[in-house]
Amino acid sequence: MVLVFAPTGQDPLWGALFLTVLSLGCVAYAARLAMRELAAKRIRRERGIPEPSPRQLN
Repeated sequence: MVLVFAPTGQDPLWGALFLTVLSLGCVAYAARLAMRELAAKRIRRERGIPEPSPRQLN
């Protein structure tokens, strides 16, 4: 996708700009979650704590 910042004589597509900014925010959030998960996994490995189980305890 190429965003043109020069005036083109047409109205800007504000919806497309909003979706682009929203998707960049979602990518940044997912990357931050992945980095925190990696750090937690490293800490668990150093301390000898097993990985958490995906099952629920009721």
